[in-house]
Amino acid sequence: MTTQLTPEQIKENAAEVADIINQITNRNRSGISSVQYDRIQALANPWTFSRHLPGFDPLGEWQEWHRNDFTRDMLPEGWRPCLKNEPLQVGDEYRSNVTHEWEKDEEGGGIAHPDLVHHRTRRPLPSPKPAPRPWSKPEDVPGPVCWVRTDETDKYPCIITGFTKSGVGIDCDGNRHVTYAELSTGWQYSTTRQPNDWHKCEVKEEGK
Repeated sequence: MTTQLTPEQIKENAAEVADIINQITNRNRSGISSVQYDRIQALANPWTFSRHLPGFDPLGEWQEWHRNDFTRDMLPEGWRPCLKNEPLQVGDEYRSNVTHEWEKDEEGGGIAHPDLVHHRTRRPLPSPKPAPRPWSKPEDVPGPVCWVRTDETDKYPCIITGFTKSGVGIDCDGNRHVTYAELSTGWQYSTTRQPNDWHKCEVKEEGK
């Protein structure tokens, strides 16, 4: 008499079920097509393409894969996708659009981005860059001339006239003091006042 496992029992004993399936398929490998075998292996050993792949650190907040359609067979053990905007190097591999086979990059150069074919590498993930932080001291304010505005709807930017430990002085129909805390609530700055050259009042600490 064969015992039937309920879906709940299968879920509770997933590892044991996967091991049994592997044993059965390996024992009867010659009688199973390659498509069936690959499907069984995928069901027995589920895999999810995510921001944390086996053997590598999780992606940092500002990191992302250059493509989000990698499949399990594209990433054997020890391989990861190249990051978006990551410099491509000799020894990396790319998947040919013609043969659909993986070929070694013999030249390097260029950067990985979503419009390219799939690129993978064995290199460790580069250290994630720290997230930008709000201005907190006079040295954070760019110059020599800088304007600020409350947000993109503000049509009357104010020029920064001075600094203190707690904020900046601005000239906007009279002098006014704005704290760094207030500037972090959505204020923007520009050193040119050009329409496309406005940024959050933040600083990027590269290399730290």
